[in-house]
Amino acid sequence: MSVRATNVDERGIEVRLTDLENEIGKYVLKYSSVHYSDLEKRFQISKPTISKNLTNLEEFANSLNCNTKLIRDRQRGIYFQGNTDYISKIFNSDNDWHPVTPKDRRMYIISSLLFQKKVTTISSLVQELFVTQRTIESDLVWIRNFIADNNGKIINDSGTLRLVMSKDYLYAFMIYVFHDYWGDNINQSDDKNVVFPPMLRNFFNEYEAERIFKFVDNFLTKYDFKTTEYEYTSLVIYLLIQYTLFSNNNGIEDSNNIKSDLDSFESETEELSNDFQKQFAHKFTNEQKNFLNNFMILIKSENNKNLSFDNETEIQEIKELIIGDDKKANIYDQKFLDGLSKHISLSIKRISFGMKIINPYTYNFKKSYPVSFEDALNLSEKISHHFKIRFNDDEVALIGMYFASLSDRKGMVTNKVTATVVCNTGIGTSRFLEEKIKQEMSDIIRVKAIKVTHELSDCSIDSDIIISTVPLTDPPKPYVFVSPFLNQEDKKRILDLINKTSSSNDSKQLLKNLINPKLIIFSESKDIDYRSVLLDLSERTFKYGYTDDEIYDSAISREYLSSTAMEGDGIALPHGTTDHIKSPFIGIIKSKNGIKWLGENVHIAFFMGLKGIDANAMKSIYHELNKILENKKIISRLVNSTDIKDFIAKFEEDYFE
Repeated sequence: MSVRATNVDERGIEVRLTDLENEIGKYVLKYSSVHYSDLEKRFQISKPTISKNLTNLEEFANSLNCNTKLIRDRQRGIYFQGNTDYISKIFNSDNDWHPVTPKDRRMYIISSLLFQKKVTTISSLVQELFVTQRTIESDLVWIRNFIADNNGKIINDSGTLRLVMSKDYLYAFMIYVFHDYWGDNINQSDDKNVVFPPMLRNFFNEYEAERIFKFVDNFLTKYDFKTTEYEYTSLVIYLLIQYTLFSNNNGIEDSNNIKSDLDSFESETEELSNDFQKQFAHKFTNEQKNFLNNFMILIKSENNKNLSFDNETEIQEIKELIIGDDKKANIYDQKFLDGLSKHISLSIKRISFGMKIINPYTYNFKKSYPVSFEDALNLSEKISHHFKIRFNDDEVALIGMYFASLSDRKGMVTNKVTATVVCNTGIGTSRFLEEKIKQEMSDIIRVKAIKVTHELSDCSIDSDIIISTVPLTDPPKPYVFVSPFLNQEDKKRILDLINKTSSSNDSKQLLKNLINPKLIIFSESKDIDYRSVLLDLSERTFKYGYTDDEIYDSAISREYLSSTAMEGDGIALPHGTTDHIKSPFIGIIKSKNGIKWLGENVHIAFFMGLKGIDANAMKSIYHELNKILENKKIISRLVNSTDIKDFIAKFEEDYFE
């Protein structure tokens, strides 16, 4: 691994940062505060390795003598304190970047295939990435499956690797890859300087990229179009792709050479394409312009509610699907129905245009809000059947956030808590967070004031709590540290601060009571499939009166909709529908060798059979279960247990006592 940054400390000892340590430092700065679990998931390294790298980062920060420290706080997380601008420049000063994780490496290979700046072979990738041929071949297995899932394939042409994909899918695929891996990094800073992820410098000219950013900015300003972050970056990415990829004759082969004869476009699309041709000497084909036209319709539909493609009939149909057949049993408030129906209507437009959205919180949401995800999955099936479209897990999780917000609203007291919003990055960030709170937590919180960090010591705070985007020392009121985007974890922290009255011991006992030793199965055979172990456990639940004899088919059908295996964690939470459950239970499947589970290797599966449990108890059960799932020490001890008696003993010893 190459050395990225060096400095000499006060003892005269040279302190060096590796590529990995440099990327960890940038990651911590980017998210203001992170936890070990975040770093484990992002960089796919163990906790001891993370600790070692953080120690070196801490020494490096201290050696700079710029009043910058790396803080490791068990509650608030890992973050830099002090002159973060200076250390950020050091982390980003070197353009010589190399992939440091499997995901980095795979995205580099995909980018090489997409942009074909040079011949891509296995041997050339071995030299560029400093890994073995076996590692590259293993990566290519994953990449081939990933590309196949997106209607493409890789061919090996006399040793040269090429990507084959219809341009109809290619545009959406490339935008999907960009958003998934680089989306939140491709943006413009306040001084309009394009900030580019290091990997992209291998494939794009930053000067040309900056020209395209400014071109889009000028166009949107001219028409006074407002866009979401997703729409803005998607449009920039699409133009960047067209200019970089299709202005040259590179190695991507089009598996569908049918040309589009469509020549009826929005006037703004015509003007944008003409202006782009004048500035960049790139002429769009009709099929390229057709995809660009989809962006324009989407942007226009959100900027002018009187346009014909705003479909009130569609929104009403969606509301009726949400409520269902039993109108008398409708439990949804108007805020929920209006917000979710409009969100789904917009999603239908986006999906019909071939645009896949990326939800970076899908994984955590599925784990932390399984009930809400299940509600969203059931609704998405109705929507998919009615409108003949398909929702992926990212879309389902976004729908699930509406259900989770509804549940949180109904579970809280009616008296609003007052809050002061604190930021140190300017009024824009404060207003952004304030608006997110109004949109998503207005039934619980009223923002009373906005302050910059240095104002806290000079004025009195008369709100109940402080919500801050930066870590605070000795705050005058109870405070919670969140990101300005107010993600699900942030909202959970706020709710935990507000509501500290729940009894942890009661929650533990609820979970413990649901586990019957008769429903614990050890399956230590090699190459075992999830269907066989689910069948064994389902037969036991039927034998002991917990379910009817159709629970297995129900659970398998649920897995086909969206796998319950948690990516990379070795954990799954399978379940069937409640109409096949007679009494609540949690069954357990344990396999030291691992179970083949729809692309994952699962060591422990909790078969969830929760019925007849009120909403608050359900949330408590999942909350306690998540504590176990996130504790790798407990999971490791359970996986290595020798028999059912040993499993239960370790479960109770590690957790309940």
